[in-house]
Amino acid sequence: MATKRVEHTGTFAAAGNDGQQYTIYEFTEIVAVPTTGNPGGERPGIRSLQLSTGEPVNRMDKGKYEIMSSVNIPITSDDPNAP
Repeated sequence: MATKRVEHTGTFAAAGNDGQQYTIYEFTEIVAVPTTGNPGGERPGIRSLQLSTGEPVNRMDKGKYEIMSSVNIPITSDDPNAP
């Protein structure tokens, strides 16, 4: 399966234990899954989270995340859009 493109699939708010508010962006790889009946078929693949600065965010559990930087920052969210 080859990645066809990456789409922005969600945004949610989170609060860090450093007192800062963050906006987290979710991106989903769209992968090609051609079949004889549907040569242009595709489906969602791997999801990733990141800040607007491009810093990656690791999902620990629903509502619990960690900004992966030189000093990892735990963050939480009760946003209904948070994965």
